[in-house]
Formats: sequence, structure tokens, C-alpha cells
Amino acid sequence: AVWLHLSGATGWAIAPLAVGILSAIYAVKCYGDLRQGFKSVLVRAVCEFFDLEYSAKPESGPLQHFRALSLLPGYDRSSLEDRVAGMHEELALDIVEAKLEERRTRSSKSGSRTYYVTVFRGLLGQFDFPKRFQGRTIVKTDRGGVFNWFQGFGTPGERVRLEDPR
Repeated sequence: AVWLHLSGATGWAIAPLAVGILSAIYAVKCYGDLRQGFKSVLVRAVCEFFDLEYSAKPESGPLQHFRALSLLPGYDRSSLEDRVAGMHEELALDIVEAKLEERRTRSSKSGSRTYYVTVFRGLLGQFDFPKRFQGRTIVKTDRGGVFNWFQGFGTPGERVRLEDPR
């Protein structure tokens, strides 16, 4: 189309370029529809097969439970996607994809600007096992010698290491 336009052809020479741009826009829209269709059809069908509930845009999840246990970084806004919850073989589960963002403000000569920074993006899972045990287990990141000591300071209980940290 560019060669035809530069060679002096008029009018119709721009048509292939316009068709190409419109085709690209249509392809992007079809990809988005296909992705949403995949989630709503396939994932929902798998969840129904296992008698689990699926919600593409849940309003709640185990987020507050994790926050109460101080397992999440501080955040000002959250968004949840793809929640799977229910019972499977006597195991209660609640899994959700979460994105947590912290509000920040940057000041400059022209004024201040507020923006959000992602502080956590990943899966949160809460599982209830039918086996009774006494105690509370908190999983934390291994930060190395001195930092682990400070992290555990004031936390009741003993530190237990895994056999294979990977």
C-alpha cells in the first residue's frame, strides 16, 4: 500500500492498509473473546465436574483471612479473579487469584501524582483438612540468619525448617 501510494497511484492504494488495520483490530477483539470464552466454558466445566463453585469475578475470598494472619503485605486496593471453592473428597478449599496494590504519591514541581504499585500478584489458597491437630502453622519466607531471628522475634512457637527448601 505504501509503495502504491508513493508511486503515484491514488484512491484505492490506501485500501489494503485500511483493511490490514481493521483486520488487526478484529483479531485482537477475537482473542479477548476467545480468552474469556475459555475461562467461562472450560474452567467452569472442570469445576462443575468436581462439584466446585467457580466465579470469574468474585467479590470475596480468603483475602481477609490472610490479612488477619499478617501473611500479606500492606495494600490499599485489591482485585480478585477466578475463585474456585467447595468440597472435594472431604477437603474444603478456597482458591483465588489476587492482585494487591499499594497507593503511592509522588510530588514534583508541577504538583503531586497518585499511582498504584503492585505489591502481590498470585494465588491465595485456604484448605481445611479433616485431620485434627493442635497448633498453628505460619509459613514465612526464609530471609537468612539474622533477618529470620528478627522476623521471628515476638512470634510464639518454634521455627521448623523443611528438608528441602526448594
